[in-house]
Amino acid sequence: PWRRQGIGEALVVRVVERARALGLRRIDLEVRADNGSAIRLYERLGFAVEGRRALGLCHRGVCFETVEMGLIL
Repeated sequence: PWRRQGIGEALVVRVVERARALGLRRIDLEVRADNGSAIRLYERLGFAVEGRRALGLCHRGVCFETVEMGLIL
């Protein structure tokens, strides 16, 4: 019920604002490759795809490809 309400976007925007205020120069993140909604959100906020990692995330014996993304502040 919490999806598609802008909560994730608001959180990421706040993190980016705070990182800038602290003088950070870069933010990196990793997201499951099958999470298209999150990838589109991050791209909309300025993050760029920098690579992919096979078996980047494994949980309870199930492994997923991940996308590496970064934002230069």
